Amino acid sequence: MSLTIITRLRLDAALYEPAPRSESLVLFGESASSSFHHFNARTRIRSLNVTLGTAVTYELGIWGTNLTSSIIYDSGALIQQSSLLNQYEASGTLLFTLTEDVVMTSSFNWRFYGLSPTNSLNPLYLDVNLQDDVGGIVQFGSTGDPVPVSFVELEGWTSDGFVSYETAPGSPEVDIIVQDCEHVYARLVD
Repeated sequence: MSLTIITRLRLDAALYEPAPRSESLVLFGESASSSFHHFNARTRIRSLNVTLGTAVTYELGIWGTNLTSSIIYDSGALIQQSSLLNQYEASGTLLFTLTEDVVMTSSFNWRFYGLSPTNSLNPLYLDVNLQDDVGGIVQFGSTGDPVPVSFVELEGWTSDGFVSYETAPGSPEVDIIVQDCEHVYARLVD
């Protein structure tokens, strides 16, 4: 199944079991200046790939069970958010990529959660490559409940000795929090 909304958003989803299109996904709200897209699986989605278009501000919320998903910000995507918060709450596997080939005009927030500590996101592949002068902070769990992380590459980010990694201050800033995840494989480059 593939769904395109006014050519600014492309959603490709594969289901574990067939279902009528109207019962597969629910999307709420879209306005001329910004968009909130909420994807809530009514049926079991095997994979979900979201491609966001340029020149529109998005707030993206994805919830589901046993998803295999990828979210990629690349190719000149416009990131123009201030108070918007993006959230991914699911079990399954996620590849999240933010490349330096984006246009950032304000801070960017993402929250990644498993459904619960016993029904967690596993694994999360996190690939963040920041532009010059853009700051970043990533928090892997909390001090009392850290999320295990293996770094494929770690360049320009420093650890607080507990669960947070950050770059030198910059503006705008990328802010990412990961909770209830069995393991993260991360590439953080500043």
